Amino acid sequence: MDNIFSPRIRHELGLWVDALLCSFSQVLFQNRRRCGAILLLAITIESPQLLAGALAGCIAALTGARISGFDRQRLRAGHYGFNGALIGLGVVALAGLSSATLSLIGLFGLLSAPLMEWQLRRFPLPPYTSVFILLGWCAWALLPTEPALPMSPTASLPLTLQSVILGLGQVLFLGTPVAAMLVLLALALGSTRDCGWALVGALTGTLVAGGLSVAAGDLQQGLYGFNAALAAVALSLRFGHQPLLILAGGALSTLLQPLLAQCGIPPFTAPFVLSCWLIGLMASILQSRRAATS
Repeated sequence: MDNIFSPRIRHELGLWVDALLCSFSQVLFQNRRRCGAILLLAITIESPQLLAGALAGCIAALTGARISGFDRQRLRAGHYGFNGALIGLGVVALAGLSSATLSLIGLFGLLSAPLMEWQLRRFPLPPYTSVFILLGWCAWALLPTEPALPMSPTASLPLTLQSVILGLGQVLFLGTPVAAMLVLLALALGSTRDCGWALVGALTGTLVAGGLSVAAGDLQQGLYGFNAALAAVALSLRFGHQPLLILAGGALSTLLQPLLAQCGIPPFTAPFVLSCWLIGLMASILQSRRAATS
């Protein structure tokens, strides 16, 4: 029994607990265990199937990173696990929970770790959730997709407020108000500033989408809020003193979402990633031109 609770074992278990919880918090750009714990609670309340998929994908990703000997600090901070968690959530949301989907989640979760490591070392742009997007599209192409986990939005809130709140939940494929409020709580405990920008982003996305020819049901369920919310938080971390640039990124992500949907592929978080890359590249070009002319 003493060997089981040796300092080495306790240290390793602590590493895994930190990595697991922080992986979920990294979905919201946070590095806090309590944030990750609340997100796990939100997923549990929404659907045990989603929880199983998320845990399977995250653990597979962390296992791949641990076996490969990747940076321990990045591992502990959840940088290698959040894509796996999103893969698990996305696959279950698309095709339900089965032995086939669990196998695919495990495989793609393992693959996500070396892909993330390559991006962190070689890719010139912030990786964000691009690994999840790539592997999520591969899973979508391989699996028959069904509305296995239908959304059930509430009608007790004003439409705009409902869409904004549910938009935060949709970051984790959660479609109920209780789960969405827990996501909001987790983000607020992680950073009130990031929480504020997420709400502003979700509101921006909802208002922009309201002027487009999008399905009213999709708008009501918050499907046009989560990409803008993520874009607003991500861009605020880089352009915190340029609110117009942040709002432009949120609006751009909303405009990109129906374009990707028209291509016949699920957008996932691609609009958020593409908008952040485009805004970042444009800002870098403008900064270089100013430096050249000064």
